[in-house]
Amino acid sequence: MSPPLPALPASGSTPTKGEAGALGQSFIISVGDPQTVGNAFNVAAQHTVYTVRTQTTSPAFRKKDFSVLRRFSHFLWLFDALTLNNPGVIVPGMPEKSALGRFGAEFVENRRSGLQAALMKIVSHPMLVGDPDLRLFLESDTFSVDIKQRRIESPSEGSGFLASWTNSISGPKFVEFDEYFDNRRQTLDTFEVQLKGLLSSITNAAKYRAALHQSYGELQSALIGLSLCDLSGPLRSVLEKGAALQKRLLELGDEQLASEEQIGGLTAVAEGYARLCGSVKLVFGARIKAYHAWQAADLNFRKAAAAHEKAKKSGRAHGEMLGLSLGETADAERKMMDAKQDFEDVSKLTKAEMARFDKEKIDDFKRAVAVYADGMVSRQREVRRAPSR
Repeated sequence: MSPPLPALPASGSTPTKGEAGALGQSFIISVGDPQTVGNAFNVAAQHTVYTVRTQTTSPAFRKKDFSVLRRFSHFLWLFDALTLNNPGVIVPGMPEKSALGRFGAEFVENRRSGLQAALMKIVSHPMLVGDPDLRLFLESDTFSVDIKQRRIESPSEGSGFLASWTNSISGPKFVEFDEYFDNRRQTLDTFEVQLKGLLSSITNAAKYRAALHQSYGELQSALIGLSLCDLSGPLRSVLEKGAALQKRLLELGDEQLASEEQIGGLTAVAEGYARLCGSVKLVFGARIKAYHAWQAADLNFRKAAAAHEKAKKSGRAHGEMLGLSLGETADAERKMMDAKQDFEDVSKLTKAEMARFDKEKIDDFKRAVAVYADGMVSRQREVRRAPSR
């Protein structure tokens, strides 16, 4: 087992920043060096491991710079653990599972960048950064052994939060009575549709640019071929300049295609928020679960109170029995009040999380669009300069 983790300062006592954050504790997390391990003759037995390196100024960790090996299922465990430990908190989602092509270079790179982006989001959250399971994930050298002892707590086992959220959909019917949450659910559904449209448009645009990029190369080859023909000097010079321009356009196209693969690209942001929408739905599910728990506790309290009143009015129960009945009623009332408070706390936290979600969504998309637009403008300027070179 790993040495015990040091205690964290109170949540929110110190500002936390990510790679580009503000003052306070800082975290820079990289997920890299993906390696396929397992039997090469049995794909089903293979998996990819990643090196997760953490650089931090937080005193909660034993070192300032350390790294561990993690496989994809470990990231999913972290998501489940954080979701279970923090009802009402929007936990950044991990990339989706895939049975096909999971060892292809492009798939592995996309997954790696998605995992890194998710971890940076997590450590930037003031409530998640102090979670003991996050420290276990980032720091433990015996992680596979450690999580086996916490296996029963994992919601993926079918008895935790995620299973309860699923049960809340198929279980007792819930009719929303808070206009805020009703509006937010509708807004979230609309946002999801818009994200799908954006991702589809970006994909189509990338295909068109790739086709255009190929055309630049074909045109360059054609112009070079013409310039080598027995033509007049001025015409040959024009063709050579045209070929040089197409070559420059080809180079700029290569730069653009490369820039779109960066983690902070518009596509990565859109995909990240598509996953976050799923996390928001889990948060809404946590609130529904808390409401059903409150209603169940309230029903038990009313039953206990009714039974006590009936026993008291009958006159048949002696003093000791009435005392026990009164104690059971008081205990049921306490549990009901606790469940009610839990529901109110989750509702309040969810509203705060949605405000944070809205602010970060605007900031992230604004930054991504600005970088994307700046790159486009820069490349267009290069195109304008190309003829004069």
